[in-house]
Amino acid sequence: IKGAPSVLYGANAMGGVINIITKKSVDRPTFSGLAEVGDYGNFHVSASHGNSVGKFNYWFNVSHKHIRGWRMSGDFEPEEGTIREVPGGTRSAVLEDGGQRDNSDTIQTNIWAKVGVELGPESQYYASAFLIDSEWGCPAAINSANVYYDEPAYSSFRRMSPYEDWGLDLSGVQRLNDLIKLRGKLFYHNHVDVLESYSSTQYNNMLASSRWQDSVMGGTLIADLDLHPQDVLRFSLH
Repeated sequence: IKGAPSVLYGANAMGGVINIITKKSVDRPTFSGLAEVGDYGNFHVSASHGNSVGKFNYWFNVSHKHIRGWRMSGDFEPEEGTIREVPGGTRSAVLEDGGQRDNSDTIQTNIWAKVGVELGPESQYYASAFLIDSEWGCPAAINSANVYYDEPAYSSFRRMSPYEDWGLDLSGVQRLNDLIKLRGKLFYHNHVDVLESYSSTQYNNMLASSRWQDSVMGGTLIADLDLHPQDVLRFSLH
């Protein structure tokens, strides 16, 4: 982004910006659904609903995806690898036997909601919320793996469970007069993930778990001054 991107999109936009405009409902109730299936029992389902009632409108979406894993190449042949245990030593083992890739599954549920009021073309206020709840396996290398029993315990046999994000966003646009239009946003986002380590390829004996939790909150206020039909001057506060 050239120029002064923080005035247009907010702070910390040195590498660029992805502008996501969430869907809003039309002037009548809408329903949509999607169902997909694949090999190995993989599937994905999604449902959405939106509606407008006078100046109020809302939109909801829920989806669930279950990927049980991906397939190794047809010419893959299992071979012995090594597992290095500390303490303990090194032993031989087959770390991948072909077919469906071991520990390659993914489960994810997404919930999105958006509620708003539109008093006019340039007088709009919205509240958005989301939840992304996931877990997935992290396949180990097919030729070698490490298992550390001493603190901090850790191994190459691991899963991410859970990996969760949720957040709340408040946004609005309000024109004060022919000269000034204000755009604002407040947000709070929370993240939690847990990396689980196991002692063997069976993933039935948890060795350790590492938890990470983080949250971020902030706001943006941007004033657009329409000095002339061809000129706009912007001020921003983050």
